[in-house]
Amino acid sequence: MSAGRTLLDAFNILQQAGIENGHHLVDFGIGNSGHFSLAASRLVGVRGKIYAVDIMEEMLRTFDKRCAMYGLTNIMSVHGDFEGVDRPLPIESESVDFVTSVLNAACVENFQFLAMEAHRLLKPQGKLLIIDWKPEVWHPIAPPKHLLRSIYEAKQELLNTGFTQINEVRIGRHHWGLLLSHA
Repeated sequence: MSAGRTLLDAFNILQQAGIENGHHLVDFGIGNSGHFSLAASRLVGVRGKIYAVDIMEEMLRTFDKRCAMYGLTNIMSVHGDFEGVDRPLPIESESVDFVTSVLNAACVENFQFLAMEAHRLLKPQGKLLIIDWKPEVWHPIAPPKHLLRSIYEAKQELLNTGFTQINEVRIGRHHWGLLLSHA
């Protein structure tokens, strides 16, 4: 089992956030394992859809093989940059119920761009779930502290991005979480 799955129980976190059967979800930055996309696939069922997004094509190829091995048909890999303000992802506006961004702080330059793209994709009443490392808690697989944001810094960056509510979510000892509601 990878350290990511040990530290973050994706299935329970997504279930508590409100992911349900039939939902459509975009997972920004699936990384090496795509374990949040895989967990979401189980929760949304055959009526739902997962868009697994990453900028690295190699990650997506590996993830596609894993999905094929498990026979998952409700996941679509999307090559793209969720920070590309002038190049939106090839996903229809206002078409998804949830967007997730898990452990992306070290590679995201500006959460405002991420939030604006999430806002574009979300249906009214949709939600954005952001989870990341707490910079004040050391862990051997965490990125260097200077690349991380505190929950306070993230909240400041997310102000004025079109979300009506920003709630803190208890994730665990090593991570913080924010659940943002679309207007």
